[in-house]
Amino acid sequence: ASVYVWDAFGPAPRTVNLKHPAGVRSVAATGRLAKAQMVATGCDDGRVRLWDVANPDKLATKELAVFDEAHGAAVAAAAFSPDGRFLATAAGRDVWVWGVADRKKLYALPGDHRDAVTSLRFTPQGTLLTAARDRAVRVWQLGDKSARVAVTLDHRGGGVDVLGTAGAHSVPVPLASLPAADPEVVIVAPCGYDLAHAGAEARARLADPE
Repeated sequence: ASVYVWDAFGPAPRTVNLKHPAGVRSVAATGRLAKAQMVATGCDDGRVRLWDVANPDKLATKELAVFDEAHGAAVAAAAFSPDGRFLATAAGRDVWVWGVADRKKLYALPGDHRDAVTSLRFTPQGTLLTAARDRAVRVWQLGDKSARVAVTLDHRGGGVDVLGTAGAHSVPVPLASLPAADPEVVIVAPCGYDLAHAGAEARARLADPE
């Protein structure tokens, strides 16, 4: 199994293959506020691996570290805190919070979700969002030794596999997937166009998703 790191801003596009001994299910990268540029990968063997990607000219082909404890199932989601000091990972219903500096598990979130957690995101304020197949989204206030639920958004209309974060880029969703999702509301953002152009394009695409 492999993860490819793309250098999109170098003199010539190139990739580096980060080889893994097990299938990769999730990838997370530190943001612009983090002191170190790292990537975490979650794998089928329950392990979390850390990679140093600070120097695109000398990317290591071996992981910087393997976190000291393994999940009991494949790691389906991972997310760094905005400052890069913490990492959250999800496997089944379990969500663990790690200290990145020493690669140690700090604690597990209470098992409030009734089904597998499918997505994790930190907010800019450092709270953690979890979405699961139980149709619930929970907002967690993280402490030094434990976490508590601050907000629960229950009884969603359908599953959410990927969550966006305020201030971050939108997540692309193929138009062909909309009929199966059967959404009640579709929001179209202009994204660089004026409203008239965006509206005309939206009507054309929704009429013919192909």
